[in-house]
Amino acid sequence: MGGILDAILMLTSFIAVLGVVIVVHELGHFQVARWCGIAIDTFSIGFGKTIWSRKDKSGVTWRLANLPLGGYVKFAGDADGTSVAPAEQISDPEEWKRAREKGLFHAQPVWKRAATTAAGPLANFVFAIVVIALMVQIFGRPVAIVGEIAPGSPAEAAGFQTGDRIVTADGQRIFGYDDLIMKVGPSAGQTISFEVVRDGARTALTATVAAVTVNDVTRGQLGVSSAGVAQRQTVSPVGAIEYGVRRTVQIIGLTLDYLGKVVTGKDAGRDISGPVGIFAVTGEQAKAAVSVEGDAFTKFVTLLVSLSQLAAFLSIAVGFANLLPVPILDGGHLVYYAIETVRGRPLSAKVQEYGAQAGLVALVSLFLFATWNDLQRLKVLEFLGGMLS
Repeated sequence: MGGILDAILMLTSFIAVLGVVIVVHELGHFQVARWCGIAIDTFSIGFGKTIWSRKDKSGVTWRLANLPLGGYVKFAGDADGTSVAPAEQISDPEEWKRAREKGLFHAQPVWKRAATTAAGPLANFVFAIVVIALMVQIFGRPVAIVGEIAPGSPAEAAGFQTGDRIVTADGQRIFGYDDLIMKVGPSAGQTISFEVVRDGARTALTATVAAVTVNDVTRGQLGVSSAGVAQRQTVSPVGAIEYGVRRTVQIIGLTLDYLGKVVTGKDAGRDISGPVGIFAVTGEQAKAAVSVEGDAFTKFVTLLVSLSQLAAFLSIAVGFANLLPVPILDGGHLVYYAIETVRGRPLSAKVQEYGAQAGLVALVSLFLFATWNDLQRLKVLEFLGGMLS
């Protein structure tokens, strides 16, 4: 019975987190389209068979589908939910003018289409900033204070001491241990210049990060831990928002750096995760939240906070991924609009169709690669092999 309840908790948490991120993204497209006078046919959460739908007074069909791994806003005049091509090609100037007046998406000026397209990822980033700022306002801003130093570690060799507050690493601000892990993790074997606050004064330290391999994945390790030392400090609302912005920008920067290493062959890309990995992480956080000591209300609040933080980071990932210059993604559309601005006319329908097909192949390939990573990381294939042997 416990296993069934765990499965329900994991699935419910996964759908809730992913659903919030999708709704935020699509609402960004939706709202800016409304401001730009673009007519909207459908707002869909999920793909596949319709579970529930309702048409409002403005003619928008709000739809919930049975596969909650995405969503879309279908604008008037679109051939489908990808907004790659119009339902019909218009060449007559007068008919084009009428289409623009009706609010058909592909008849709108480039700037309106670009603003509407970029609004989805932007909404994801704004959502993340707000959630992170709210968490910081409630619980305080993270700080990285050294509680324990592992014997023989790079931290010990560099001269770290208990009570040091780590404030920068290679000039990058370090607020909490999450920041430290994101900086040190990808830096195995590299030398990092740290700045710590010790007895009220700043001290410079240099450490060569150790390389530790677990499950065929090599990560950097410094050798410090919090060990129960208080790791939060109160900040003003402005300071909380500033932290939210810095944190969001930092995560985007680290993601860009990581992708650069993957593209150049410096990293195998084994940290790239997909829906299976997201499901696993969401489930683990949900189970950890409900296993804390306390009454039902305490468990619920802990679960809400944990999933909200996860939704914020997933929102950044979704916003970033959608800005990649891949046709059928928002970034691909923006590339098309940039080309249209330079050329003075859009690319032909045939070229856009080929681009959409190539983009779909790229996304499916990435999905399969990420799923393979997830299955290996979770040792699913090893487990299945053991069952068959």
